[in-house]
Amino acid sequence: MDVKTAFLSRELEEEIQMQQPQGYEQGGPNMVYRLRRTLYGLRQTPRVWHLHLRMSSWTFGFVASMADAALFTRIVFEERIYLGVVEIRALLELWAHDARE
Repeated sequence: MDVKTAFLSRELEEEIQMQQPQGYEQGGPNMVYRLRRTLYGLRQTPRVWHLHLRMSSWTFGFVASMADAALFTRIVFEERIYLGVVEIRALLELWAHDARE
């Protein structure tokens, strides 16, 4: 999975407008653009990504931890599998722990 691309390609639920970048003249210097997807540096991007990650994990049977929003758990038979988001822009880490120990 390309986590960086996934982090930046989520659709926004709210309307956010921005001025065009300096030096970009296609529509003229006074144009304002409506963002359809998350953008690097946008305050909403981490939250939108986390909500997507939470829903995606839920479809595979993982449940978000009440203690840590970045920890997802799933119990399979007698084992507990932890899915922890270490650095959401760069790395997902998955490991298993034997609950019988």
